[in-house]
Amino acid sequence: MNLPAMNITTRLFVWFLVIAMIPFLAAMVIVSDIAERNTRADVFDMLTIAANNQALRLETYVQGQIDTLVLLSRQTFLSSSTSALQSGDLTPTTRAFRESQVREYWRQFETNLDFDDMMLVDVEGDVVFSLSRMPYASVDDPALPTPVLREAVHQATVDQSPVLSAFAPVDGETIAFAAAPLYLANRMVGVLAVRLTSASLYEIVTDRIGLGETGETNVGILEENDVIFTAPTRFDPAAAFSTRVRLGESLGQAIQQGAQGNGGQGEIRDYRGVSAVAVWRYLPTLRWGLVVKQDAEEAFITLTETRRALVPIVLATIVLVGLTAVIAANSFTKPIHLLTDAVRRMSAGDLISRVGEIRAGGEFAVLARGFDHMAGQLHELIERLEERIAERTRQIERYAHEMANARAEADRANAAKTIFLTNMSHELRTPMNAILGFAQMLETDRAVPAKQREYIGIIARSGEHLLNLINELLDMARIESGQITIVETAFELRYTLRGIEEMMTLRAGGKGLQLEVEIADAVPPYIRADEGKLRQVIINLISNAIKFTDEGGISVRCGLVGAALRFEIEDTGAGIAPEELNKLFQPFSQTETGTKAQEGTGLGLAISRAYVLAMGGEMQVRSVVGQGTIFTFSLPLAVASVEEARTGSENTRRPVGILPPDDVREWRILVVDDKPENRRLIRVWMEEVGFSVREAADGREAVMVWDVWEPHLIWMDMRMPVMDGYEATRRIKSAVKGSATAVIALTASTLDNERQLVLSAGCDDFVRKPARVSTLFHKLEEHLGIAFAYQSADDGEGEEDQDAVGASALTREALAALPDSWRGRLREAVQRLDISAALRAVEDIATAHPDYAAALRDLINSFRFDTLQELI
Repeated sequence: MNLPAMNITTRLFVWFLVIAMIPFLAAMVIVSDIAERNTRADVFDMLTIAANNQALRLETYVQGQIDTLVLLSRQTFLSSSTSALQSGDLTPTTRAFRESQVREYWRQFETNLDFDDMMLVDVEGDVVFSLSRMPYASVDDPALPTPVLREAVHQATVDQSPVLSAFAPVDGETIAFAAAPLYLANRMVGVLAVRLTSASLYEIVTDRIGLGETGETNVGILEENDVIFTAPTRFDPAAAFSTRVRLGESLGQAIQQGAQGNGGQGEIRDYRGVSAVAVWRYLPTLRWGLVVKQDAEEAFITLTETRRALVPIVLATIVLVGLTAVIAANSFTKPIHLLTDAVRRMSAGDLISRVGEIRAGGEFAVLARGFDHMAGQLHELIERLEERIAERTRQIERYAHEMANARAEADRANAAKTIFLTNMSHELRTPMNAILGFAQMLETDRAVPAKQREYIGIIARSGEHLLNLINELLDMARIESGQITIVETAFELRYTLRGIEEMMTLRAGGKGLQLEVEIADAVPPYIRADEGKLRQVIINLISNAIKFTDEGGISVRCGLVGAALRFEIEDTGAGIAPEELNKLFQPFSQTETGTKAQEGTGLGLAISRAYVLAMGGEMQVRSVVGQGTIFTFSLPLAVASVEEARTGSENTRRPVGILPPDDVREWRILVVDDKPENRRLIRVWMEEVGFSVREAADGREAVMVWDVWEPHLIWMDMRMPVMDGYEATRRIKSAVKGSATAVIALTASTLDNERQLVLSAGCDDFVRKPARVSTLFHKLEEHLGIAFAYQSADDGEGEEDQDAVGASALTREALAALPDSWRGRLREAVQRLDISAALRAVEDIATAHPDYAAALRDLINSFRFDTLQELI
């Protein structure tokens, strides 16, 4: 809602009122605040003194009763009487005489005690004497109306020290039992038990002197998830053991805190739901929480009355200041009204309107004359301005028409450039593929002289490099023409990142750099995304980091930020100057460092950023010259299930059964992991080939299952709640039968010393997550001494045998017999981690050496560039 603007009279009134009232109100607020703080301090001081006094009185009283009981328990007469009365040899007459002696002995003390009953109990719990002739022969009698006697006697017997039970309601009264051990000749012969009533305690609790009309003392004891009031309250005399407050409830927070062993003070809502100020303490002997409180309304009555008295003073001051402000404002507004009337007429189009003379004189008269002079000049200026506006309007319309034509022409030129690049890239690829094909054919032709084959190899490698540049141009053309297609599939993210790590570690190691990949525990194992484009983006960023880093290393981090996956690629390279960051993602542009390196086309980062944007994410960069660069990008998180990931993954060769002979009827495997999806995946793999599998969600459960089931092998995750894999392995291996079980650690850690840590804990072997199926079954073969039958999902048994023959024949000596130029081309592709170029090189020998080609394809598709490097 728009409020009308205030006139000058109102403004003067308001400002005068504000200037006069602000200091006054500030003083009032400060006085009120000081009064409030002093009042609160006084109230809490009073309640603190009362709470401390009540706590001291209660604790002193109870401790005094216990001390008295201890003194009585040290009387030799009571110990000897207990020993004599529990003897089965006493005649009824002798027993009656002995009991009368005990009663007579006790009468000399009972006038000074608050004990209303006394019992002598032997070490077996049998009551050998009761002052009140209790009708129960044993404290373990289930007919006892309360278990507090049994608890006190048993605790005193076990601890051999005095014990006070909790107070409990029995037959309409609240009682507790205290017990102390009886010794005769340094041997415990029984327990002296006495019954305490709550009368004296209630007398202390209900003492409300100095607490006003609403103040009171509450006491309560913690019982499971409730706090039970153990004494009457001021507002509920029957509250003892009938009123309770549940832990965590908004009412009775003070008694909850006290019963849990805490002390403190504050404003709370009491058990009635009334606002109160309270101080709470814990009574360790009684195990009670104590609260001394007073209703807030009564506690702060002085503060409330003081504030009420200030209201008429403030109102009277506002009225007085307001009247003064009105008088002062009117003395200024009359000449101003004359000026505003003239301005209003001029704004309505009356340019010949004038103010004339103002009798008030002074500044107002000068203002009036100045206004009249300005009005005359304004009239002349407007007439000239209208002519100039008409001329400028005609110029602007002409410029706008020209700019629209220029923009349309620029859009057509940009579209034509994109279409040209796309068409030319395809046109160039066709003859380039022919050139490369014939060059590779001639390179393997033994009829061509060796020198010429070397030249042909140079042509082939140069052509492949040119083809890669053409591919980058084609990708950029597709991006600019909006032809990016995102194909989402379910896949295992950790497996993809570990594959990239294995592939790029060799390249980083060639420059003496260290590559580390860190995956946060919170990252889900399976996601839905375009795996190919995500992989290309990460590889591009790592390649750039390796290219421009001479020492140190590269760190790749994957974690969760809200509902998004966050990737960071950090290097310790030369860094990027701030003025170059803005053009970093522009196509065909390079930084000064990139220009000096004379490598690349300047398209890699532009393509990577375009892919990230197409997948719904964003990419950022931070850099410090001389320290390094951090590229960061985030993608929306879409979690996938194990079933989706398995359905979307490629078929790989896996075992289908255990080969005979097999002298073990049942191979038992235990899978230990706190993530259900991880356990399920390994369990499926194991059960498919015939293993009997059980699961455990933590180390403690694993030890229990192992002890009962005795598995042959355990897949042990090392980081779990309750008990980690290290401790579980130590316990298993420390047992006599632990050596019969193989324990293989599964860990996602990338630390170099992790292997030594798990082996020192007793593990027999070590596998990094995510583990390949082939790795797991290789470990089973190694540690269990069994063999598997393999069958691919899409290949026949014959092809599997052929692959095995090819792999066994693939040696460094065998490849050395192939053409040098071909091996040089394959070596260069491996060093560049160029999968496409490596596969093309393999196809050149597929006809002449099909077994070699099959084995090489497996190594390339498995990213085993380290093995390839050794072979060539």
